[in-house]
Amino acid sequence: MRHFAIGSAEVGGARPLIVAGPCVVESEALCLEVATHLKALCEVRGLPFVFKASYRKANRSSGASYSGPGTDEGLAVLAQVKRTLGVPVLTDVHDEAEVPAAAEVADVWGPTADNFPIMQRLKREFDPHHVLNPGRFVGGL
Repeated sequence: MRHFAIGSAEVGGARPLIVAGPCVVESEALCLEVATHLKALCEVRGLPFVFKASYRKANRSSGASYSGPGTDEGLAVLAQVKRTLGVPVLTDVHDEAEVPAAAEVADVWGPTADNFPIMQRLKREFDPHHVLNPGRFVGGL
């Protein structure tokens, strides 16, 4: 198994990587509260931790469903979590135009399963180990 780091989180060792957080950014306060709690739980157990939340959900089945605060505000919240707690951040990317802005904040990117072009672009421009294919890390396509 390959060993690599996602920010401060070591991947590929004997300890499982914990990737957790709310589905979507609802507020800065909530994200900081959840991330603080998860970080503490992982630290006590010696587990590497990556905070995960989407700044914008583009794959909701109902147009009336909350889809996040939007790109700018959502990424600002994720940046605050990363800066305040020193944890790596994973977020979804739904549109190629969002890649540069997301790259300023995210340590790991999770394109949706049906968005192969974004996955290819992210793997070309960034460490391919930091592109999450739903259910697994991919080293090559």
